[in-house]
Amino acid sequence: MDEYFNDYEFDNLNFYRENHGKQLYYNWGGEVWWIESPGKPQEKLFSIIGMNATKVFIKPHPEYGEAGHRINREICLFCDSSTQEVLDYWRPREEVKEVPVVHIANRMVQGFVSPKKIVIPQNSGYVKKVIIFFVGLIPHRLHGVQNYLG
Repeated sequence: MDEYFNDYEFDNLNFYRENHGKQLYYNWGGEVWWIESPGKPQEKLFSIIGMNATKVFIKPHPEYGEAGHRINREICLFCDSSTQEVLDYWRPREEVKEVPVVHIANRMVQGFVSPKKIVIPQNSGYVKKVIIFFVGLIPHRLHGVQNYLG
């Protein structure tokens, strides 16, 4: 994206209005990192790639007047961080046993999308979004079960 000479404002509801009822497809990717404990360096675990098929709508909303709504099917594949090949098995370190990889394939994900405006300041070429999940804090029935720890 070229640099903007003026501030550029993106309103996500305009996207939902313009594409109301349309079937859309998009892909995404990134890296998954972790920190073993505070003070230790970040380590790259693997890469991820994904694709969504989604249908978007604009709907009335009691708080915002109107909001976006989407219905998705999505897939997320875990890949080798060096070769980008899709992983069937994964080993974080040599001393750890190799484990099978279970990719994510969600048949249907749907939800409300609150109105958001994003401003890209003048003379900026891009917007970067970093999402940090504190996995140790997410309740899960396998959390802490030794068979599932590396």
